[in-house]
Amino acid sequence: MITAITLKNFKGIGDRMTIPLRPLTLLFGANSIGKSTVVQAIHYVQEILERGNANPDRTLAGGGAIDLGGFLNLLHRRDKERKMTIRIDLDLSNTDLPLDYLARTTDFSSNPADQGEETELLQNLWYEGGVLEKISLESQSAWIEMEIEWSPILEGPVIRRYETGINTIPIARLSTSIDRARYWVEINVVHPLHSPFEPEPQDEEVPMWQRVEVENIQPELPKPGEMLTVKSSIPGMYEDERGAGLYLTQALVGPGDLLRERLREFRYIGPLRSTPPRNHQPSLTERKEDWANGIAAWDELYRNEALVSEVSDWMFNPEKLGTGYSLQLRRFKEIPIDSPLLNELFVALQNGTFFEDYDLDSFVAERDRYEIRKRLTLVEEGRDLEFTPYDIGIGISQVLPVAVGALATRSGILAIEQPELHLHPAVQVRLGDLFIESAIGERGNTLIIETHSEHLLLRIMRRLGETNAGRLPEGKLPIKPEHIAVLFVERNRSQTLIREMPLNEQGELVKAWPGGFFEEDLEEML
Repeated sequence: MITAITLKNFKGIGDRMTIPLRPLTLLFGANSIGKSTVVQAIHYVQEILERGNANPDRTLAGGGAIDLGGFLNLLHRRDKERKMTIRIDLDLSNTDLPLDYLARTTDFSSNPADQGEETELLQNLWYEGGVLEKISLESQSAWIEMEIEWSPILEGPVIRRYETGINTIPIARLSTSIDRARYWVEINVVHPLHSPFEPEPQDEEVPMWQRVEVENIQPELPKPGEMLTVKSSIPGMYEDERGAGLYLTQALVGPGDLLRERLREFRYIGPLRSTPPRNHQPSLTERKEDWANGIAAWDELYRNEALVSEVSDWMFNPEKLGTGYSLQLRRFKEIPIDSPLLNELFVALQNGTFFEDYDLDSFVAERDRYEIRKRLTLVEEGRDLEFTPYDIGIGISQVLPVAVGALATRSGILAIEQPELHLHPAVQVRLGDLFIESAIGERGNTLIIETHSEHLLLRIMRRLGETNAGRLPEGKLPIKPEHIAVLFVERNRSQTLIREMPLNEQGELVKAWPGGFFEEDLEEML
């Protein structure tokens, strides 16, 4: 999972700033203060890693809701003399760096002696204490950092430095000249993971960079998923070029490939969710960009009947969101009124023959000519009234995509802006339980929530206190402070500041909320 984002000269953030991310991260702050900065940074990194585009406007996940406006619009104060820095930190405790670079070139299931000296070397690097196994087993965290600069020569941005680190220490980097004409790869030869190939002792916190000749490298970014071909050995570490290539690939390409795969599970739900029209025809395949306006959530329900039951329970159950509405997915066929099937049916009913004298096989054949269609409706419990999504109240239509996103996403990153929009305070409160379920439960998501809702935060604080006191209601998941990040966004002169407001195990704020904790409530009562 992503554990932190570090930004410098990005949007309103000037000085280098690290923003922690946890399974459930809440961003609070005034309007137009910079709460969207974190989510926009994720969109930007995905554009760079997936499409090699450091100058994007529209994004893969943003649909029509996100327009980054290009590099200069993202650069702090639009100052072309500044260098933008973005770093993403990853937790590797439950995953490994990609290892399939090896499988693409060598069959490791066979005896080394049968494959020659080259295969034996590769197997020795991997098995029983080899350095590649060491990297896999001992890598607890990784990061990717990019420094991006405006090139007056090319009149566009250039990724001047692409650097990776493992276990908080830099390990490899790719540098590019301002005109993209020159580029080179370096490795930190004093990184602890180089053992047992240890160079002369030196402070491991201070990188010792050494250039490595790489044949199949390109400017700015390493090619995703491709093993590097090293043209020279790494003295004191790898005298063999293939061994050096495998190690360098693991160090330089691996973290970026892992982050790229993680971001492919990134979904963004914007602040204004659309309602499908009455005769909505859902997309047969998921369109990630349609999550931004909420339409993908409705389409997901059409494709997944099990999800309909789960979302319906959350929407209606008074112990969950308690909106008073459930969902129903009906299957039907539209048969033309001049169809022989209907004509025969009407005749049979009029004559009272009840099909005894009719060929049922012909009825079945005629029926099967028409495709099965689906219609999603919302049922107002208690009155058993059905409504199409288009005819339901705005609050329900706004919260349903939020519920679907939280329940349908698994091991992904879900960013939601203003999930509380048009909702009664009682439902806002219960959103806290939905987000806890999505982030802390078996789905294992990373949720980034931009919100103004005091009620949402109060429910999370309450669940923390109940967990600590052993009074958690049945069916609710226990949570701890390390699961939650509450971030307050404010402006200090010309810069955006994002500070963490820690919660303790009792569900209390460790330090006072800047300017008072939602002090408007108190002011209105005085």
